[in-house]
Amino acid sequence: TWTQKSSGTTSNLLSVHFVGAVGYTVGENGTILWSTNWGNAWASRLSGITNTWNCVYFTDTNTGYVFGDGVMLKTYNGGTSWTIKGLIFNLLSVVFINGSTGYGIGSGGTIQKTINSGQNWTTLASGTSKSLRSVSFLDLNSGYVVGDGGQILKTNNGGSDWILLTSSVTTNTLQSVYFPTKETGYTVGEAGTILKTINGGEQWNVQ
Repeated sequence: TWTQKSSGTTSNLLSVHFVGAVGYTVGENGTILWSTNWGNAWASRLSGITNTWNCVYFTDTNTGYVFGDGVMLKTYNGGTSWTIKGLIFNLLSVVFINGSTGYGIGSGGTIQKTINSGQNWTTLASGTSKSLRSVSFLDLNSGYVVGDGGQILKTNNGGSDWILLTSSVTTNTLQSVYFPTKETGYTVGEAGTILKTINGGEQWNVQ
């Protein structure tokens, strides 16, 4: 069951991330909201920039990142203030494995990796030119990426190499992916698509 909560904004919200009871959501018109009570109430966190923010990720309750329109924001104090860094790419989804190592994906098959808390980013060869929409990592080595045309990519070595997994059941754009275990994963996308794997992405079944 779900209970509707008031966000206090009419802007479209595109990403959400929680660290315990503290959560952040971002979206269009520079919107950054935060909650300290599991999402029961939301308040604005202003950055002074009106970009569309595609994704948000916090490594702890104080340290977090927001990405959109070729810009990265970083906060060290829970969003009270933000450090701005321009990027040459536009990331659509980001995940951090720990406080220093993170991955970001985006249009044109972009996969980026940082090992110094977002200070610098390295381009990884994805093997595709199609836009990538979501990324999920289980640990420093094992990760999955999904995107346009039903594409599903997998790495076993921290992004150095990517294997194209064919779902064989959809060519719909996949918008989000998550693996709770190394064997079991889910991806969802256009036209109500929900796929599940129980063998690490080798086969996918429609749900």
